[in-house]
Amino acid sequence: MRPLTNEDNLQNLDSMEVEKLRPEFFEQMMYLRKTVLNRIRPKQIDGKSLSGAMYAGLVHSYIRAINEGAVPNIENAWSYVCQSECMKAAQEGADAYDATVREILQDKLPLPLDELKNYHAMGKDKAMALFKKKAIGDQVEEYLKDMRRKIKQKFQALKHENEKEASRVCSSFIIKEFSGINKKLKSNEYKSFHDFERDLRLFNTYFMDNGPNAPNKRLIILEFLQKSLNDGANFFIKQLQQEFELQKTISS
Repeated sequence: MRPLTNEDNLQNLDSMEVEKLRPEFFEQMMYLRKTVLNRIRPKQIDGKSLSGAMYAGLVHSYIRAINEGAVPNIENAWSYVCQSECMKAAQEGADAYDATVREILQDKLPLPLDELKNYHAMGKDKAMALFKKKAIGDQVEEYLKDMRRKIKQKFQALKHENEKEASRVCSSFIIKEFSGINKKLKSNEYKSFHDFERDLRLFNTYFMDNGPNAPNKRLIILEFLQKSLNDGANFFIKQLQQEFELQKTISS
């Protein structure tokens, strides 16, 4: 049955409106479409349904073998498809981890290491689920190891970024809050080194209770206090030396 009564329009059939087709032809066309969609089954190999991309890869493998003068081998072609799918699954999994963790951690750094590890586990679970859904074939474990390696590298970079941000916010807090003690020291308001040392201990407690909730928090404040202790000791020694020189001058 011809789709149109006017044969002059047959050459332009692809651009014709549906309403201009013969009703009988349109009805049979829809019936054929429905029959095909209801009866067709996905192409499967080893119990795995092929997607359009996988089927295209299989065809590509056959064509390449033919062009090279070889006989197409279903096993080799399927292995090629599996490798391609596993590679894509590993990369998509790693990307999904990165996107998930970055979205969760947006504007939240720095965080305690335990909390950061929890978010890392969430991203890793999502990557694993995506990989298992898409990866196929006998080389799944090999590509799974590759994805885990990439995720581990991303987590190491994330920890470094977290520690760097922790150092920045802790240093900013310390500089602001320690200014009063530093001013007292430079103004000779401390009667003894013991008084200065007491304020350092109090500042340590204050920082641990009120400072940023960051990884390596204790290490950061201890390094700062050690430096401050040395600077304070040098300051007091210098003051004593000046007083000693002044006494010598007076006594001469």
